[in-house]
Amino acid sequence: MKRKRMFLVGAILSIILVIFTSAPVYSYNNDNEARSREGGPHRAINYYAIQSFLNSCINDPIYKKYDFSGGSSLTGIAVKEPGAWNITEGEEEKKWYEWVVEGGYTADEPEAYMSLRHFYDPLAANNGATYLTDHVDELMGHITMGYNPKTDAHWWGALHSPYSLDKGREFMASAFSSSNSQEKERLFAAAWRSLGETMHLLADMTVPAHVRNDSHPGILAWATDKWRADPYEKYVTQDVVENCLGSVNPVLIEEINTISQNEDGILQVLSLFDFIARYTNRNFFSLDTIAGLDRVSDQTFTNANGMPEYPSPRLENLKVDEEGYYYRNDYLGKSYLVLVYTSAYKDRTLKHPIAGELNLATQIEMDERCLLSQAQRLIPAAVYAGEKLIEWFMPRIEVHIDSFVAEKDENNKNIGILKGQVIHRPTAMYDQPLLFTLPQDQKVQMIINNQLFEPPLGSVSIQKGIIEGKIPSIPEGPIQQISLLVDIGGIVVSSSDLQVYGLQLHPERLEGWSKERYGFYLQSDNPPPEVRYIWDFGDGKVEETDGTSLTHTYESEGEYRLQVQMKDSGTGKILAVAQGKAYISSQEEISEGMEPITPKPTSTTDVTLIEETPPQTLYTPAPTPDEEAHQQQVLAEYRSLYPRSVSWFYEHDGVSGRVEIIANAEEVGPDLYRVAYKLWQIIEDGPRKGEEYVSVYLDLNFSLKELESDLRIIKKNLGIE
Repeated sequence: MKRKRMFLVGAILSIILVIFTSAPVYSYNNDNEARSREGGPHRAINYYAIQSFLNSCINDPIYKKYDFSGGSSLTGIAVKEPGAWNITEGEEEKKWYEWVVEGGYTADEPEAYMSLRHFYDPLAANNGATYLTDHVDELMGHITMGYNPKTDAHWWGALHSPYSLDKGREFMASAFSSSNSQEKERLFAAAWRSLGETMHLLADMTVPAHVRNDSHPGILAWATDKWRADPYEKYVTQDVVENCLGSVNPVLIEEINTISQNEDGILQVLSLFDFIARYTNRNFFSLDTIAGLDRVSDQTFTNANGMPEYPSPRLENLKVDEEGYYYRNDYLGKSYLVLVYTSAYKDRTLKHPIAGELNLATQIEMDERCLLSQAQRLIPAAVYAGEKLIEWFMPRIEVHIDSFVAEKDENNKNIGILKGQVIHRPTAMYDQPLLFTLPQDQKVQMIINNQLFEPPLGSVSIQKGIIEGKIPSIPEGPIQQISLLVDIGGIVVSSSDLQVYGLQLHPERLEGWSKERYGFYLQSDNPPPEVRYIWDFGDGKVEETDGTSLTHTYESEGEYRLQVQMKDSGTGKILAVAQGKAYISSQEEISEGMEPITPKPTSTTDVTLIEETPPQTLYTPAPTPDEEAHQQQVLAEYRSLYPRSVSWFYEHDGVSGRVEIIANAEEVGPDLYRVAYKLWQIIEDGPRKGEEYVSVYLDLNFSLKELESDLRIIKKNLGIE
């Protein structure tokens, strides 16, 4: 009969627990017990760990190129409704850092299931078990928490959780390679959530009860001490986290810095868990694991939960003040651990009017002074550990533009040819390069001459880290600087600015005769000092030079495409490309009595550079007064600056000589202006030493628009604009 009654009482109590207790164990109370699904200490710890990480990125050469706040939101799977055993999940849209913050909450869901997986005893004090053994095998433990999974927090967080850090690595690698935009978003969101959930488990290692085998279910505390809640967990709210941000124990930092940077990333994480758990275990009590000799009452205490004691801290090894606070001195001063007293009023003795001095039972308490003292040391440790985890998990990405050249398409429109790479620098966490692929329905952005430019969808592709682009409608005029912005997992990574050298070929359009020698020259905006030029005349002849001018003879008639590449002499990288066309007619086509417009070469034995464009008879509407005024202004400016510009050009190249201007924007036809000069130099050797000879004879025809474009370059070269 007695056994039946006891079983009945146990069953009733178990039912009560199931009804009134959603989960027996919490770490930092998840969201302040309000069940609002907002805020809470774990979200706050993750948030401030992110802030601390971002502050540390200021001087990092790679992270300086990251825009951590300007990226896109990511649609992923989140907890919609919490529960003890069953939860509801669904899609939500969040920034990458919001997924990390939210992971601080979702790591505790479902609450009963997770309750036994957030403990880690680094000393394995109970018969070698690192997982929770305190009360979990009792009847009510089975009902409220489930059967003991016999796994600890550091293995659960690193490897076995559905959102472990190892799973996070897999999510991240798959996200990089995915070409499907929706799948890519979900994978990136899952990766960031995994980081946040692992940070939650790491923060649990700064809760003494979670590293000292103390289940603290917080039920039936009126019946037994062994089931009471942990006061530190109940004390730490979001406000406490925000008020206890501060410095980290230098000893702990030194220990963490001993973790090898060469070992596998998961092994690093396991070591980090261990260092944080050991720091908390040896320096702080939980209420149920206070042990040692009280020097005032001469009473010896042991763990209230009946579990094995820990070597540190112990009462006899601590200092005690006149109020009964046991403490040790550390980097912040007095670290108050526990209060021991002998009366309800916390007096050491109580005087009785008849019996005299009355000795009362000694009490142990962790009051607000003790709890605040713990929080001031443990919260910074949790934030620091989370920051370290972010540092290891964050992929180190560089976006490089190898080359960008402006060309003309078949419709004579400006297009940009882009080549580059998205490079992932492997670390211990990612020992193999992550190869980024851009889905076809996602865009990139560019900064061209300090202005934001968005290439059309599909004009830039990134496949396994290789960037290729053929970008239409690039801005008119000289392009000096360009950079590329790529959204990777909700973080915008920008390339370093690429200096673009606006290489121009003169003449850009050549109309002439076969068997004649023509001169070509290049202009560029501030080219680097060590460059070479590869001249491809389109007729099978290719030459490479150090200089910016060259002569060439087309042997037969035809239409030829010219291309000149500016190449860095050191790296071999193509810095700029200039293009042109040559329309060559046969000499036999010259009619009798018709002279080619091309000036005859001089009678010297030296090369004469000649180019001509036969005038065309075209109808041109009369310009408006405004157009006429603009035309006259362009012509006046050009005619004023052109002689100086030619002299500057040769002085800049270190060429000595005398420039003779033959034609200075002389009108030779409708919208056609002749520009011509000779460069005279001195013969330095031979029988004609000291005589002048024509080394360059350049004869060009420009439209007004071409004159205007050339004028801009002239002004820049002369430092006028």
